[in-house]
Amino acid sequence: MVDELEIYRELQEYLDKLPVGFPRTVSGVEIRILKYIFNPLEARIALKLTAIPNTLENIFKKVKHLKEVTSIKKLELILNKMVEKRIIFHVIRDKISYYAIMMYVIGFFEAQVNQLTPDFMKDVKLYQEEAFGEEYHRVKFPQMRTIPIESSITPELTVGDQDNIIKLVEMSNGPFAAMNCICKQGMALLGKECKQVKDIETCLLFGIPAQIWSEDKIARRISKKEMINKIKTAGESGLVLQPINFQGVHAICCCCGCCCLILTSAKKFQRPAELFASNYHAVKNEELCIDCQTCLKRCQMDAIHIIDEKPIINLDRCIGCGLCVSTCPQNAIHLQKKEIIIHPPKDASELYQQILKRKKDSN
Repeated sequence: MVDELEIYRELQEYLDKLPVGFPRTVSGVEIRILKYIFNPLEARIALKLTAIPNTLENIFKKVKHLKEVTSIKKLELILNKMVEKRIIFHVIRDKISYYAIMMYVIGFFEAQVNQLTPDFMKDVKLYQEEAFGEEYHRVKFPQMRTIPIESSITPELTVGDQDNIIKLVEMSNGPFAAMNCICKQGMALLGKECKQVKDIETCLLFGIPAQIWSEDKIARRISKKEMINKIKTAGESGLVLQPINFQGVHAICCCCGCCCLILTSAKKFQRPAELFASNYHAVKNEELCIDCQTCLKRCQMDAIHIIDEKPIINLDRCIGCGLCVSTCPQNAIHLQKKEIIIHPPKDASELYQQILKRKKDSN
């Protein structure tokens, strides 16, 4: 009989081979996270799933040796329970069910929103600090990209279509949905409420993700007008806009520097700007600046420091979000386009292929 711990270790090693990995730690906290998400049978079955959705029949061939899987019907019940728990993907094509494994992020971690516990979040925070934060940023080709908030885009700044979030939303056919931010929700459980906003419904979804997650009652269906208002409010509240890093708009995280696991882990690096996909950086006009330090409070990446009572922008830390631009009372800060423009991958498949390639090259 295979030891239970060995099963979870196998699953950890399997997940670690996905584009965004799931590395091992000295403390073993990653095993506790897996035990919270998967029971032993679910872990065994997850080991036989792939990132490419597979049919029930093909999966059954791989797991029929398990004593609990006595038939295809039984397997279907188990898989559908895993789907209900939001720990694997499920798609239906031509009335045929397909199932696939989820990554940790973006994946089964975010799917735990609204059902978190303090102990789980303590482990997530520990895992972030011990191993996952470094893993997420290791290849310098992020899942998310940073785009400027609308109010920071001046007439002088030519913004590409993929960086104009309002235009992307207006072009989208929807549907649209909003859900609670798991990072803000989780940190609140640890007694650390978000310093930027009280309304934590700041994870925004489009198209198929909006449809699936709203049907599961995880997200709330909203109109295009409300979606645009939420995006504008996020910028006004000091949140960084981070859509998924491929063309079009599928999901937007509205992130703060106090709760967001991506931003907080990146801030620990010496040059976090190189970890983000961003086409802009902030520039200050010394003649217009009155040293009011409003920009200091707006920056979520600690990119603005005070030297001799004057705000100084550190470009090694600036991610071009535009938060400092929109509230400067003297219009003394503007965004400037970088010399090398980053174009997002065509779709999710291309994004994760590129991440995997860089991951292999870095090993």
